[in-house]
Amino acid sequence: MRPVFWYLMGLFSIALSSDVALSQSSPCPSPIHYGNNKAAGHYATVNGVRLYYEIYGAGPPLLIMHGNDGSIVSMSCQIAYFSGAHRVIAVDGRGRGNSEDGKARFTFELQADDFAELLDHEHIAKADLLGHSDGGIIALLMGIRHPDQVNRIVAASPNLRPDALVDALLASMKQSLAYVNNQLLAGDKRENWSRLQRQLEQDLDEPHISLQQLRTIHTPVLLIGAEQDLIKAEHFREMLNNLNQGRLLVVPKTIHQNLPTTALFNSEAARFLQE
Repeated sequence: MRPVFWYLMGLFSIALSSDVALSQSSPCPSPIHYGNNKAAGHYATVNGVRLYYEIYGAGPPLLIMHGNDGSIVSMSCQIAYFSGAHRVIAVDGRGRGNSEDGKARFTFELQADDFAELLDHEHIAKADLLGHSDGGIIALLMGIRHPDQVNRIVAASPNLRPDALVDALLASMKQSLAYVNNQLLAGDKRENWSRLQRQLEQDLDEPHISLQQLRTIHTPVLLIGAEQDLIKAEHFREMLNNLNQGRLLVVPKTIHQNLPTTALFNSEAARFLQE
């Protein structure tokens, strides 16, 4: 499926870069079919839904979390890179990829609780976290809600509030949601419009992380942003100024969607996690 959500955001991104990848094909070609690998795949029931996840490698545990309309496939570059030195747990979030939607409204807090329970399911007392976009938001919320389970956090392109998104993205998502709602009213069955509706509503309405909450994170946090991100530049500085042990890396000559495919992303995240 190539949903309207990413299509419209893709139009915005094309204005910034001519080589943006819009599809859910693997950003880092590999003989391993990440996201559909029966040898590494598992299901666990957490908070009333079945989550799909894959485990690779051995070493310190690293939980890898994708963005809103992504899946395990979106983080292929990170899985391939970090599984050489870590036990990588890559998850399809609730209502994404091969995981179930459940009946509850999609919220970032609920997803953070899902992943914390998944770590318990795998008998992992403490893990490093690496998330991109919505996955970065969830990583920060795990640091807030489940600090005892978190070692270090790599949060790429997170936002604390919807108004931290650039105006063009907010406009695209609102346009996408209107289109999706029309398809639902028309009874169209060609796409999973209900899932997409819930994804869009989540990012238009959430998150609502206060600066006071952010200051409760005492674990080291590496923020990574793209030079031409979908998060406002001043918002990265705001987050950095309110983290107890924060640092910021801005990757030049790249955009939000391509950020996880850059070599600098992986090398700097690896150096941070090894400190």
